[in-house]
Amino acid sequence: MSIAHFKTTTAAAFIASFTGTPKPHRIVIGAALAKPTTPPSLLIVQRSAHERSYPNEWEIPGGHVDPGESILDTV
Repeated sequence: MSIAHFKTTTAAAFIASFTGTPKPHRIVIGAALAKPTTPPSLLIVQRSAHERSYPNEWEIPGGHVDPGESILDTV
C-alpha cells in the first residue's frame, strides 16, 4: 500500500477491507522515526511510572486510531 492510501483510509475502512482471520477490532499504530546521521538516531519515549502496563519501559511512540481518523493522521 502507498502512503496516499493511508492519508485517506480510516481505521473502520481498513478493518472492513481486511480479509484475514481473525478480523481485527481496532488498529494500533507505532511510528519509528529515524534520523540517518552518524551515529544514527531513533526516537523512543519512556512510559510514565503511573502506567498500569509496562511502567517506565521504553517504546516507539504510538497509540490507537480514533473513529473517523485516518491512519496517517494517527501517526
